[in-house]
Amino acid sequence: MYLSSLKKEFCLYARVLVEVDLQVPLPTKVFVERKNLSFNSISGDNLPAFCVHCNTIGHFLGDCRLVKKV
Repeated sequence: MYLSSLKKEFCLYARVLVEVDLQVPLPTKVFVERKNLSFNSISGDNLPAFCVHCNTIGHFLGDCRLVKKV
């Protein structure tokens, strides 16, 4: 970690690893407590394909074999 980050002098972004429930929509912002309290945008990296129909990791809804094709 950079010395300036350790001293909390300067930081462009923070990267954290968290576990999330893929059945719940991911938030787009989080509240970060610091001198000037604010909401900050977040983004997910390397999120797996997740089907909201059958709750399975590995494909999206459009590719789900369990959805009735019309």
